[in-house]
Amino acid sequence: PEQDLAGVSKTMIATGEDHYENYCSVCHGLGARSAGAVPDLRRMAEGTHAIFDKIVLEGLYASNGMASFADVFSPEDTAAIHAYIRARAEEDRKVAAGEQETARISWIE
Repeated sequence: PEQDLAGVSKTMIATGEDHYENYCSVCHGLGARSAGAVPDLRRMAEGTHAIFDKIVLEGLYASNGMASFADVFSPEDTAAIHAYIRARAEEDRKVAAGEQETARISWIE
């Protein structure tokens, strides 16, 4: 689905990308593209987006192997990571829909 990125800066996305690649990519894949062993975060349902902090900070899915990262991330960090995941999803959606030829690979400059 189309991702709402209104009010999200490139700086925030780049910060989220940095955090994602350092902590999340080990399990969820480089560039937010899962190889299939764990959920592809670009395909989160809106309900999952709504509880993103509960998953990442509070360990809502700890029993499924997704531990809390409250000792590593602040709510501002998870907001940036979430923005990055949405931005990656939107880039890939646009390519799949034929709205652009290639997806942006990185926001880090």
